[in-house]
Amino acid sequence: MTRLFSYAILVLVSAFFLPFSATASSYPYISGHGVNFATGNKYVQETDVRLDGPVILSFTRTYNSQSTENGVLGYGWSSPFTSERLLIEKTAITLIQGDGRHVRFRREKDGTYINQVGPRLTIMKTGTGFQLLQTNRDIHAYDTQGLLTGIALANGGTITCAYSGTRSVSTRDEHGNTAVVALKAPPLVSVTDSLGRTIRFTYSGGRLASIITPAGTFSYAYDAQGRLTAVKRPDGKTRRYEYTGQRLTGVIDATGLRVQTLSYDAAGRVTASALAGNTDLVTIGYPSALTRTVTDSMNVTSTYQLDATGGVARVRSFTGPACNACGGSTGASYTYTAAQQISRVTRADGSATAYTYDASGNVLTETEAAGTSLTRTTTTTYTVHNQPATITRPSAVKSGQRVTTAMTYDADGNPLTLTRTGIRNGAATRATITMTYTTLGRIASIDGPRTDVSDMTRFAYYPDTAAQGHNRGQLHTITNALGQVTTYGDYTPLGNPRKITGPDKLVTTLGYDHQGNVLSTTAGGITTRFTYDAAGRLMTVERPGKRIVRYGYANGLPASVTIHPGHKTSWSRDTKGRIKRQDIHTSAGARTFTLGQHYDKAGNLYALSYPGSAVERHYYDRAGRLVKSTDPSGVGTKYTYDALNRLLAVTRAGVASARHRYDLWDNLVAVTDARNNVTTYAYDDFGNVVRETSPETGTSAFVYDPADNLTRRASSCARAGSGRRRHRSRPAPWHRSGGSASFSYDQGGRLARIKDGTGQWSFVYNALGQLTSETRTMGRTTSRVRYGYSPSAGNMNALVYPSGHILRFGYDPADQIISMTLDHQPLISNISYLPFGPVRSFRAGNMVFNRDFDRRYQVTRMNGGASDRRYTRDKNGRVTGITNVRTPSLAGLNATLDYAAENNRLQSVIGANAGTYAYDANGNTLSDGRHAFTYDALNRLTAVSANNTVLATYTYDAWNRRTSKTTGGRTIHYHYDQNNLLIGESLANGTALRDYIYLHGEPIALREYETNPGLYYYVTDHLGTPQKLLNAQGAVVWQAAYLPYGEAQILTASVQNNLRFPGQYFDAETGLHYNWNRYYNPKTGRYITADPIGLVGGMNVYAYVGGNPVNAVDVEGLTAEVISIPVFNINPQTITTPILAIPQISIPAIIISVVFYPTELADGTIPPGMFNDDTCKKSCPPCNPPIVTIWYRIDYVPPSKPHYPFHGTHVHLYKMNQNPNNCQCFWQPIGVTDPPLPPGSVPM
Repeated sequence: MTRLFSYAILVLVSAFFLPFSATASSYPYISGHGVNFATGNKYVQETDVRLDGPVILSFTRTYNSQSTENGVLGYGWSSPFTSERLLIEKTAITLIQGDGRHVRFRREKDGTYINQVGPRLTIMKTGTGFQLLQTNRDIHAYDTQGLLTGIALANGGTITCAYSGTRSVSTRDEHGNTAVVALKAPPLVSVTDSLGRTIRFTYSGGRLASIITPAGTFSYAYDAQGRLTAVKRPDGKTRRYEYTGQRLTGVIDATGLRVQTLSYDAAGRVTASALAGNTDLVTIGYPSALTRTVTDSMNVTSTYQLDATGGVARVRSFTGPACNACGGSTGASYTYTAAQQISRVTRADGSATAYTYDASGNVLTETEAAGTSLTRTTTTTYTVHNQPATITRPSAVKSGQRVTTAMTYDADGNPLTLTRTGIRNGAATRATITMTYTTLGRIASIDGPRTDVSDMTRFAYYPDTAAQGHNRGQLHTITNALGQVTTYGDYTPLGNPRKITGPDKLVTTLGYDHQGNVLSTTAGGITTRFTYDAAGRLMTVERPGKRIVRYGYANGLPASVTIHPGHKTSWSRDTKGRIKRQDIHTSAGARTFTLGQHYDKAGNLYALSYPGSAVERHYYDRAGRLVKSTDPSGVGTKYTYDALNRLLAVTRAGVASARHRYDLWDNLVAVTDARNNVTTYAYDDFGNVVRETSPETGTSAFVYDPADNLTRRASSCARAGSGRRRHRSRPAPWHRSGGSASFSYDQGGRLARIKDGTGQWSFVYNALGQLTSETRTMGRTTSRVRYGYSPSAGNMNALVYPSGHILRFGYDPADQIISMTLDHQPLISNISYLPFGPVRSFRAGNMVFNRDFDRRYQVTRMNGGASDRRYTRDKNGRVTGITNVRTPSLAGLNATLDYAAENNRLQSVIGANAGTYAYDANGNTLSDGRHAFTYDALNRLTAVSANNTVLATYTYDAWNRRTSKTTGGRTIHYHYDQNNLLIGESLANGTALRDYIYLHGEPIALREYETNPGLYYYVTDHLGTPQKLLNAQGAVVWQAAYLPYGEAQILTASVQNNLRFPGQYFDAETGLHYNWNRYYNPKTGRYITADPIGLVGGMNVYAYVGGNPVNAVDVEGLTAEVISIPVFNINPQTITTPILAIPQISIPAIIISVVFYPTELADGTIPPGMFNDDTCKKSCPPCNPPIVTIWYRIDYVPPSKPHYPFHGTHVHLYKMNQNPNNCQCFWQPIGVTDPPLPPGSVPM
């Protein structure tokens, strides 16, 4: 995979500054259909060409069915350059916008003209005509006749319009009659931007015949009535339009698919609108002047009451579930100012948000939960140019204090500084971000808030000269704080770079089609190709070796994905275009997986239906919030919220499993579990956790630098760690009580070397940035793990163990491993898979292993190697029975456990494993009645004693992986691959003891060098827990039976095996299982230390997988992963055209926050999490909702702000994530797509 670099990502806010949730559903607009149901107007906006760069030059057409415009594009059509003009009267001016809207301006006493509705705009008279200052600070200039002459962009760019002197044209009607027609304005002949790019316009019979652009010529055709009927692109693809009279009734894309169908009443109002294949049909009724009904394709009707104050219709209130594309929730109502701006939004649950505005229409205050005890207000002030100057809110740390974000600007309106003021680390502090610009107004640098090191990102551009060709003025380089440079070049006419060179000198070349779709990417000699249909829908992705993924569509929506050798996943949809069923089939047509989806009247995902009559249900309140869910077994979970829509409590099966409390700004300050144990959190004014108090782990305090990076942590036991982050906020040397670690990086920004108290590591990469060698030195011993990759495909095809043995992988055209050899000898062969799913069968030596699955991709039988295990499950998919297991009785191992009332610490065990437990202030087990435990500053177990005698000592690397164990005078070193899998053990002198071999993370074979040397094969259960080891002849050499929580009774052991539950390793000296970040006691089903990630891993910080060891695993010792759900469930939302993310560095009017994300993504480089500074792995409060929750926001866009190219209601998808450094929970954008919503997603 090509390495991609993201620099200086800017989080930007629109200058309009009206909350999205308020504006969206207050407009009487059906998104995706482009219908204003107040007026009955049909609105279409389509962009024919867009030339990207510091200046964006585009040609966009807009259609309004109720427009009387009969311009150069035909009836109803307009465009910004050909249509925008001023109609000048004595005391007023009417602005005719490029989208067809008319905005009325009234002359004031000072001679300026002010609009009457919406945010304030001003037209001023100049020596050459007039100029209009837009809210984004672009200036539109007009001549004395009102013709648009040019645009001066806020970033310094310009667009100039040129006109012909002709004021009349000769035209011919359908009967061949000719006439001379006077034009309202001379025809536009060209527009030219400050980069020298020009769009030229040609005409025929008074109609626009073509536009000639750097990307080619676009042609326009009309019928005898002068109606626009076709637009042909440079590649010959044509989009067509149909009419009845002058009303647009159909849009047909370049594939011949009719993507929109409309009908009208006698008054010219839209009465019905449907998308491709008649999906998502909506019908509109007009029973009275201010009442509208909207009925969807499921025959569900919503009734809207309108407010027409000021002559602009807005929604006042409505009843019914609301059409999915119309916005709002049942029972919402709106009140407006005289300028038609929202003054109050009252939602179905009674909660309200109120707004006030200044004379220019800027939001002054936003008061949430108005009229309740939770009321909070944000106040904004503005510059004379209506740019935010300060944003102020009450401090959540200290009553009476304020938290302020202040912005300053240069004379051109570019933001110069952004300063946050508030309480950090217990004292008032400020952090400033500074921007500079080139003489042409382009961003030149962004200097972060740190003063101890450089955190500046610099931008450079190609010269603004014609000699540069398509590179003129485009982004040339981005230089980060370390001086690492990414270079962009060889731009296309559309403004896309064909060549990108990274800091490591890796060159990525790209090819594009006439629409700007990516056709190919090549890096390091590896090429991926993409094909599209005539409408621009992605059809195939082909990687080297004819590895092709094919995409199918129905009515323009994703319908299937097909991979080698013909396996297909497909979706069927309801009349609204929402997925109602997903199926996966083999190449022979056999169905292997199915999942049904059902929706309530409001469009919320109501139920998921699985095979076997298992149904999972979800219930929502009138505000669209999830209030109850019921699993297939009928067990319900309830959710309650406060007036700010914050989750207050989760109740499962009648028991309150979690209760939450928040501060003024939604920071979670307290979590109470079912045993009434309370964990509390305190924050600074920047949202960082500064103190955590837990009944299990005591109190921890955290300190941050001006960029919100964690620099110090102190815990109850006076253990402290400190660190700093260099330049781009990546780990530099850190220190803790008793040790330190340092990190260094290569020129490409990749981790190159680590040095800590246990030794040092060095890393080597190939040209693609893939890790090829990892060398570790501990004492006098050096070991190395090496990786090989296919030069044509880039996938890993070889792994060289520290012992020197070489494991090689073979792949099929679907990129699935189908064979493995060890030192050129067959190891595993004939590996087959379920379509889009897990391994189904394979051959190991002379043995064949098979696995059967149900249609939820849950294993029902595993047989092979003298083993036959069969599983039965309940409706939830949980294992309820395992049969045909040749296991003797494990009687006599029962135990009774007792827990402390004030926390979840285990106090004693009565029975076969009797003992009492003692803890330190951090919640670490000090004694279990037989052993004494010693820990380091990071709460890692370093020594175990019994009867004052040390039994074992342990060391760890910078990622908490155990690197050595010393017991009985013998030291064993442990070796890991880049996926953090234990792959080898050796003595301190380098003598190999054993190698572990995995297939997709599951142990598949063991190479033993010490006791009975040889190659052995694992037989595992549905979790991946070893049950047996077999030799090549199938004879059992090791076998165990397990209690539910993983305690093994060894039945046969002529070969040593210490692997247990996935991710666990058995220590004979203690009976504990090492589980990466913690040690697990299988006798009690609990860890001996609290969860390093706190309550994020579960409400009980000691429990293993939430008490569900038969259906879940915890590979990292952090959080449970339930495996009784479908292994693979492809999401059609991800089927989108590949987009090359060129950093957008033109700065709009307002910057609310600037976030630096220097991300480096490369297949097979450093394992996930390897860049984490372990001093930063503090306990974070759980996010609300939990991390990985998918959140959606339906985009209801008003006619003035369409979101091309989404043809239908579109949604923004986000995934809950958490910053491990400051514990801030945040929604990570996934993308924008058409409905339906992903299963399990939650609404805003």
